[in-house]
Amino acid sequence: MSEFVKLYLLLSGFYGILLAYMHIGKQLKQLRAGKDLSLRKLSEALDMPFMTLSSYERDITQPTINNCYVNATFFKVPIEFLILSEDCTREYEDVELKALFSRVDRLPDEKKDVVKQYIRKYVGVLGELEALEGEAES
Repeated sequence: MSEFVKLYLLLSGFYGILLAYMHIGKQLKQLRAGKDLSLRKLSEALDMPFMTLSSYERDITQPTINNCYVNATFFKVPIEFLILSEDCTREYEDVELKALFSRVDRLPDEKKDVVKQYIRKYVGVLGELEALEGEAES
């Protein structure tokens, strides 16, 4: 079962409860503004009615879980960001690291993928080194 399906099942059970507490509009508006998109352009890109997106942003109606997924995918954010707001994002204590990640985030997708590969390899090698050190100590 995919992670999306698991998340969908989890959220669908709690969706009615969450509706009373969700204010997704603020996040959607912030994400749209960050990409310098008008509601009309976003409507075309998502193939979603303009008035629907407008009502989401003004918190008049709440999007379905599927529409949350569509928006999250388009904006390349975790679906949790829409529901939990910034509570699901982590602030970096290291200012230089935060600045570097901010710069990487503005790169084209194919360059971001290269950076992700390097990070995965580096973290993987660190894990292997720690395991070897642990074995050497025992």
